[in-house]
Amino acid sequence: MVDKKVNFDWENLANKGELEGQLKEELGTLKKNLINHVVESEESPFLQNSNQFYNEFNNSVETQLDEIFLGFSFLTKDEKGHKRQRFFIELCYELDLIINRKACCSIEFEGYAIYSFFKALSSLLDEVEIKVYQDKLYILTMAPLRIVIFEIVILNKTFKFYKEGMLGFNLNDLQKALKCKSSDESKINLIFGKDKLYISIKSKKFHSLIERELNCINFHESGKLGIDKLHRIKYPWCFKLSKDKLEYLLDNFGLYSEIIKI
Repeated sequence: MVDKKVNFDWENLANKGELEGQLKEELGTLKKNLINHVVESEESPFLQNSNQFYNEFNNSVETQLDEIFLGFSFLTKDEKGHKRQRFFIELCYELDLIINRKACCSIEFEGYAIYSFFKALSSLLDEVEIKVYQDKLYILTMAPLRIVIFEIVILNKTFKFYKEGMLGFNLNDLQKALKCKSSDESKINLIFGKDKLYISIKSKKFHSLIERELNCINFHESGKLGIDKLHRIKYPWCFKLSKDKLEYLLDNFGLYSEIIKI
């Protein structure tokens, strides 16, 4: 057996890696600037009732991409074509979220974990308001007996913020819309729109995609106590529990059968 030595040009490979990082940064900046321009102008780049760009907008993006690619001569024609196609797919997806779906944010979870969380919460509460902040999803609500206020922060690295918003949901309807099994090996992507929640459930096991929509409810129109007023209520006393103690308490009260950590 003869060993064949392969010589690598490590210096060129390192330079290419550095240039790839620079290209990724420039494309990211371009995408961010295009999105900001569309949002500020309040003019849709899409043809009516579609997610196809107007020719004028499409040609403008093509020109700006050509200008960026001129500075990266190491790219082959096929590599440029692939990066161009991927850029348009990502730009179209994000602008569709903002313009057509009026998204406040998007976030992805392990499917069974987020389903179990809201299923457990639905055993304690009937309805909930979720507020979208720049760095988190925030829940502030009161138990039906008006004795306990629940304050919950939801966040992970997949969180993408577009604008602030507040959405109300019936928790029983929400947990049904998120329903999946642990054996499905699912990921759930949630897009919080202006008045609707868009749900995508992707199963790794079955290679399937289920898409659902859930309409929001308006707490104020239904006569419920507003979330801001809840936080301003003064109580004669209060107590705090650590996360572990709260899980222990709920589990032993039999309010749900398992503890889910997200």
